[in-house]
Amino acid sequence: MRVHGRLIISRRSEDHRGTPEKPGRVATLIERAFWETLDDPVRAGPFGFNWRPDRPPLLTPPRFKQGETEADKVWGAAYHIVPAQALAVQGYLDVREVNGYSVHHTPFHPADSTLPDIQCRVYIGTPDNPQFLGAQDPAAVAARINECRGPSGENREYLLRLDEALKSLSQPGESADDEHVSLLARLVRDMPVGGDGGGGGGGDSGKEDERRGRMRSSN
Repeated sequence: MRVHGRLIISRRSEDHRGTPEKPGRVATLIERAFWETLDDPVRAGPFGFNWRPDRPPLLTPPRFKQGETEADKVWGAAYHIVPAQALAVQGYLDVREVNGYSVHHTPFHPADSTLPDIQCRVYIGTPDNPQFLGAQDPAAVAARINECRGPSGENREYLLRLDEALKSLSQPGESADDEHVSLLARLVRDMPVGGDGGGGGGGDSGKEDERRGRMRSSN
């Protein structure tokens, strides 16, 4: 399937988890083929994870099926919006995601293999947007996240809740952890809240049900 295959926290956030004067850092999806052109310190190796700070490894090498790496799948939750509220929810999301995200449609593969694939509407900050920063040093990104806050709250809270949400999507025998997100979360947890780290809200309305699954990219 030609879908987006890499989750990366490499976008400025000036309106939610940061300010124009001090932008935070938030996530987007990028195509695996594009990610492979980046000089990403968190580069997939035999275990899908190579970056190490000057201390013992932060993560246990993840387990993948034969021929897979962490860039092959991005886990997430798909929400079905009742038709009567679809336009209202779309309008809310169009405003919430205005700072650099655009609408895309992509296949979603439910974790329950008995369910058919579904087409989802996704808001993605593409690399050609000026808010996209490209691959960056994880320690510097973690330090920035730990410092920033915006109208929607602390950037630190955003990262840690994202890490917890991804872990909650894990299925028996298959982890939904994302190495990039988990690494940043581990680094931030080691920093004093709001410190420099040594380096430079609301519910969803009209929600009928939630399907858990994954988006898988082609090799």
